[in-house]
Amino acid sequence: MKKVLFVSALLICCWLLYYFLPNHIVENKTKTISVNAKAFSRTIREENIWMKWWPGLKTDKSGIGFNLNENIYTVTDKRFTSLLINIKNNSDSFETELIFTPLNKDSVMLSWNGKVVSPITVFNKLKLYMLAKSIKKDMGTIMEKIQEFYSNEENIYGLAIKKDFVTDSMLISTSVQTNAFPDNLIIYNMIEKLKNHAKANDALQTNPPMLNIYTTDSIHYKTQVALPLNKKLSDQKDIVYRWMLGGGNILISEVTGGYYTINRGFYAMENYVKDHERIAPAIPFQQLITSRVIESDTSKWVTRLCWPVM
Repeated sequence: MKKVLFVSALLICCWLLYYFLPNHIVENKTKTISVNAKAFSRTIREENIWMKWWPGLKTDKSGIGFNLNENIYTVTDKRFTSLLINIKNNSDSFETELIFTPLNKDSVMLSWNGKVVSPITVFNKLKLYMLAKSIKKDMGTIMEKIQEFYSNEENIYGLAIKKDFVTDSMLISTSVQTNAFPDNLIIYNMIEKLKNHAKANDALQTNPPMLNIYTTDSIHYKTQVALPLNKKLSDQKDIVYRWMLGGGNILISEVTGGYYTINRGFYAMENYVKDHERIAPAIPFQQLITSRVIESDTSKWVTRLCWPVM
């Protein structure tokens, strides 16, 4: 009789678990992040960036999945305002959606919810429920790491971008066209020409030389150099006077390295300009802090990147 009662009680408990524990047992998690909405939407899709904030380990070199507490997180679809993320634990699987909703230009609300996609039986429902509770805790940890990472713009763009004001408004400039990427000899001969012109007219250089190299086809290049001065000078042959609005807005960052590092920095600044809906009234340029004819080791070049904006 006792055995019958025990079996009956066990069956009743199983029945209660099966019918009263929810089937959609990955509960919703939400968090608000202070971050540029466009920057977040663009970079949260880039799985190579995930390892910069992921609290666990990558599963393999392919970077397809991410491991946290033996649960494997894999992005299965990238939508306009969300990511579909499968969470797998051995034979058990959960389909979740991480939704990012812009609240304004500089704020995003994250919402993460999901459901079990493994078969739910009376025998495994409690196990799945407990696993889902553990995953919910890990989802909270992941969202905290996302918030921590994206709250610092330097993490997003890979370099510190400072908002400043234009201090050098009077410039002299010259340019050349070449059928190959200009070498340092060409660039510094142009700079020397400008320095000689300034010296001949009793003008003082106020900051490092400026450089812009432009191409549309990676074959033909237009190289422009400029020298900021303390006074206005008249044009002379291929040396022309240039003017920038003093006190205007400009974005500034410094990088150390060769042209790959410089171009990567400008690419990051271009993303910043687009993300923040700024307009460039003038071309971006480099300021050559390190003399590249004296220092041949490109890994030691210090370059200030400047991007005028409105």
